[in-house]
Amino acid sequence: MRLISLFALLIFLVACNEEKEFLTPKEGEIVLDVRADGYSLNGKVLGKTSADILNVDDLLITPINDELRKIRSIEQEKAIRTGAPADEGPDVRIHIDDNLSYDVFYKVAATLGFNGYISIRYVIGSNFSEQFSWRLPERSRLRDVNLLDGRIKDKELQIEHARRYIDLLLTIQCDGDAISYVVFLNETGLMDGKTFHEFMNEDDLWKYIEDIRLRRGLQEKEDRDNIMLVSRKSVQLKNIAPVIKKLTSYGYKVSFAITGF
Repeated sequence: MRLISLFALLIFLVACNEEKEFLTPKEGEIVLDVRADGYSLNGKVLGKTSADILNVDDLLITPINDELRKIRSIEQEKAIRTGAPADEGPDVRIHIDDNLSYDVFYKVAATLGFNGYISIRYVIGSNFSEQFSWRLPERSRLRDVNLLDGRIKDKELQIEHARRYIDLLLTIQCDGDAISYVVFLNETGLMDGKTFHEFMNEDDLWKYIEDIRLRRGLQEKEDRDNIMLVSRKSVQLKNIAPVIKKLTSYGYKVSFAITGF
């Protein structure tokens, strides 16, 4: 029993050290800690999560946005003073309570992206050893996606897009305690080749994802390692974090979108 207690204490101390290290900003870094009751930036408490994030419809979180603008202003003044070249901003780390909803995560990331921060690592929940990276969609893909939404109707470019990209997208749908998953992709490489497949449990979802990873024709696509995860804003992060973890284990770079905002 004494050995078990010592082992449990050791695990606890390691976990505490991982949390402290992740949440302690070094010089030139930004750390956002979003808890159920409040949130802070580099240790400075900015407000209440419910009042400033959950109960506000705006995509950008005003207190975080204001603080980041101050930091950006200081960075720019320093760059001008020292003659240093402009960069893409410091590394950013985010911790978010997994009992919060998906829109909290999305708003935080959107606020960072709006301020030009693109190098983002994040942790969902209390396991600080499981760190993930945020992937912003590449500009060239965004341009091509615009071709598909009807704003630019150049058929040749649409055909080229269908040939080059899978456009893999996974949606998480919740109905009470029931969770289902829908995968959208272009399986044929043709303009009208978009299909969707719905799965009522994770096992079937991952079997299909594994099948996609084995198809030679799909693995020759330029975006074979990219996937967009889409969820309603009310879905709890505890239901999304395992999906992100599994997608990452397959080698996917995950970007995010939201519905019902």
